[in-house]
Amino acid sequence: MLNIRQCIIILIISFFCLSKGSAMNIEKFIIKPGYNVNVVSGEILVKFKSYVSDSKKVELNKKYNLSKISELDLTLKERYIIEKIKLPSGMSVNEGVELYRNLPEVEFVEPNYILHAFEVVPNDIYYTSQWGLSKIHASQAWEIVTGSPTVIIAVIDTGVDYNHEDLKTNIITSNDYDFVNNDPYAMDDNGHGTHVAGIIAAVSNNGIGITGLTWNCKILPIKVLDGDGNGDDFNIAKGIQYAADNGAKIINMSFGDTNYPPVASIVISTTCQYAYEKGCILIAASGNGYDTNNDGYPDRFDCVSYPAGLDTVIAVGACDNTDNRASYSNYGINLDIVAPGGSGRNGTGENILSTIPGNKYAEEAGTSMAAPFVSGVVGLILSRNPNMSQHAIKDAICESADDIGLPGIDIYTGHGRINAFGALTWQPPPSVKNLINYPNPFNPKIGQKTFILIPEELLGTHIIVKIFNIAGDLVSILDKPGEIMSSYAKWDGKNDYGDVVSPGLYFYYIETDKGKAKGKLTVIN
Repeated sequence: MLNIRQCIIILIISFFCLSKGSAMNIEKFIIKPGYNVNVVSGEILVKFKSYVSDSKKVELNKKYNLSKISELDLTLKERYIIEKIKLPSGMSVNEGVELYRNLPEVEFVEPNYILHAFEVVPNDIYYTSQWGLSKIHASQAWEIVTGSPTVIIAVIDTGVDYNHEDLKTNIITSNDYDFVNNDPYAMDDNGHGTHVAGIIAAVSNNGIGITGLTWNCKILPIKVLDGDGNGDDFNIAKGIQYAADNGAKIINMSFGDTNYPPVASIVISTTCQYAYEKGCILIAASGNGYDTNNDGYPDRFDCVSYPAGLDTVIAVGACDNTDNRASYSNYGINLDIVAPGGSGRNGTGENILSTIPGNKYAEEAGTSMAAPFVSGVVGLILSRNPNMSQHAIKDAICESADDIGLPGIDIYTGHGRINAFGALTWQPPPSVKNLINYPNPFNPKIGQKTFILIPEELLGTHIIVKIFNIAGDLVSILDKPGEIMSSYAKWDGKNDYGDVVSPGLYFYYIETDKGKAKGKLTVIN
């Protein structure tokens, strides 16, 4: 057992000022009448069909006075290239999208959507305690593991101050990258990324500053957001791909779409799928509300933002220091879990203290601060068990969470608030050779549930299990959060009306995006 001693220096920060970078060229893109979103002006993103030659692409672009700026190569099993195309002067993005949408050679076209860093008003007053660490039982987790330097966590953000006194020994500077300025120096010119990195991996037990959730895991800084905290789909996709191709096992994305309803772009979803298939664990903030009235104040929170809402990504909302859902935190059926993000009230000590550029420290609040808590816990899990599968890691996080909202899984807090110690000590349902559900038989009248294990070759992002009685009647469909986990399903022995089924033999059919399987089980009472 480790004898862990922390030395916390209380720092009072006089002010926290976000430096501003160059503004993006932005225009409104009309998705449908009455629904406009911000996109990069003068650009579109195009995926040509696989049979279209490079010379044909050049011919088409020249015909319409367009030119290729750059490309994103997501080739794994099949050639898959997305091109960023420059529009001629005077052509709107709507016109460019419509033009290419009607070409038979084009598989898809969409604007270069703009995403934003998620943070509430930063707090620059005194530090009282890192309440988030105690809330998630971090000290108990550190008795088991404090993090391995072999685990690389990519922070895709505004960059990281890699010279910070409490970060620099945990930052990888040999292959960081800045996709905003297209250079190999992912220095933070905003502060957001440095704050996120500190929550994950501030150098710990060193007598200065703060304590990171992982003490020894390494941060790979990748800058895709500018000095204002804004970034476009293409650069963000480049950053995700870069992380996956350069050794990152975990990708933290504390940003997302602020349009309502949120837009799941093909470019971002395809790139997240690319990273997922390369073995990465992707974690993203659920968002800090939507300003549908355009008055500067969020008024809708009932939908998880993208990329958090994608099946390949763990969606993280925020809770406050009293274990309530933070008032600004987006929620919905895609929410997986919540983590400490702060109350958003300045001057209360209720927000999240972390590093900011210039060897300073400050409190901030937002789902941006919650996501790195989950990234840090995943870092601890992989430090202890580097071969643990993506499905098992997500199950460990969700199944071990502390239920802080409505009983069971709910749309406001997902599976609950993350528990670092619980996630490290979680055990999957027992797996017995030639047995794919357990217990069998089981008795639902005494509260037993049976775990239906999904065969490894069928593990995917979409899982449905259908239960039939011996007469062939459909009894129940398992497709809801809490019924379906990443690698197994849970059945409580009840039909879809909530009644316990009669004893006897039942058949179940597993359907995933990878295939189908069937089995049988017995209900007793």
